[in-house]
Amino acid sequence: MNARLVGWVAILGLYAICSAGLGVQQGAEIARKLDTKHLSNAIQVQPEIISGALPEQEASFAELQALGVKTILSVDGMRPDVAMAKKFGMRYVHLPNGYDGIPPDRVVELAKAIRDLPKPIYVHCHHGKHRSPAAVAAACRTLGLITPEQALETLKLAGTNPGFRGLFESVRQSQPVADSILDSMKLDFQEISPVPPMAEMMVSIDLAMSELVAAKKENWPKWDKSATDALMLKEHMVELGRLEDSQTLGKEFQQLLNESVLLSGRLESELRRAYDGQVTADSGAKSSSLLTRMEDNCIRCHEQFRN
Repeated sequence: MNARLVGWVAILGLYAICSAGLGVQQGAEIARKLDTKHLSNAIQVQPEIISGALPEQEASFAELQALGVKTILSVDGMRPDVAMAKKFGMRYVHLPNGYDGIPPDRVVELAKAIRDLPKPIYVHCHHGKHRSPAAVAAACRTLGLITPEQALETLKLAGTNPGFRGLFESVRQSQPVADSILDSMKLDFQEISPVPPMAEMMVSIDLAMSELVAAKKENWPKWDKSATDALMLKEHMVELGRLEDSQTLGKEFQQLLNESVLLSGRLESELRRAYDGQVTADSGAKSSSLLTRMEDNCIRCHEQFRN
């Protein structure tokens, strides 16, 4: 647990006492999707609280600025683009959490950040479908802004995968906390937080997979780029297997990882052959089939080792 938060778990034991009599504010807003051009999965959970995907380009930050956003809060493991946020007059705060759930102390820290930092505030993970809506739902529930039903509806609206059981459980367990508890927390919100090596490697794998999935949807328009993405994916997975934390996850994890390394190697070869002029009628289908098998492996791995 973060040393700054030592003792907060004990304070959270006061939930049952301090939350007595705390209700949801009258007229609580219902989450709704926003019509945005450069921000994926943007959802307005409350009037000044938006959940969404990673702002990946300058146009994304410009759109956030147009929405009036003052603070960008990342719950993703990826290093935030602090310089780009500053260029558009916004502050970045980094409070990452995983797919396996949000620790109670982090939920309260998120709630304090959302309550106290300049608003409107934009909370994001990578895709804006799983971690960020869960973080916002849990934090808003802690602040007494939404009901338990509205919190779960937020996840449904975002398309959060029910397989991420830890995220759903974190939202279900969140309870309103008295302002006095949040007031007593003295926190220095950081622009960039340290990320464990395994989490950092998973970010790299996720980014490479996203590029390949997007290419598959377009029937592989750029064979060379996709071949490079497949190569990077393979190397990231090899490095993941070398980490000490990976060694503790057991034989089944290693088998899934090794199979995915082989599949990514075959995918790279198939894409490279197509780029070198050996495109056949079924080149796209073969590449898509290999990537689909890798996606299935990722789902199996997440269900068993990440949720």
